Amino acid sequence: MPVEVEFAVSSDGVSFTTVGTLANDVAQNADGAVIKDFAKDGLQVEARYVRVRAKNPGALPSWHGGAGHPAWIFCDEIVIE
Repeated sequence: MPVEVEFAVSSDGVSFTTVGTLANDVAQNADGAVIKDFAKDGLQVEARYVRVRAKNPGALPSWHGGAGHPAWIFCDEIVIE
């Protein structure tokens, strides 16, 4: 899971403005598969480009089966309405 997710918008694809950052509130050692929606609702922004950045937690903690190795982040869907 990411530590946080940042949402940014741009009209030119070069200069981005951050419109929200959401911290992860799921415990790092949560059991089983976890699905977490990081949603930034209520934005009234017009933009041509949207950037979503998920901050990787870095190396896996000592209690994890892959301790010391880099963490992976998987995302299967990004919805923009």
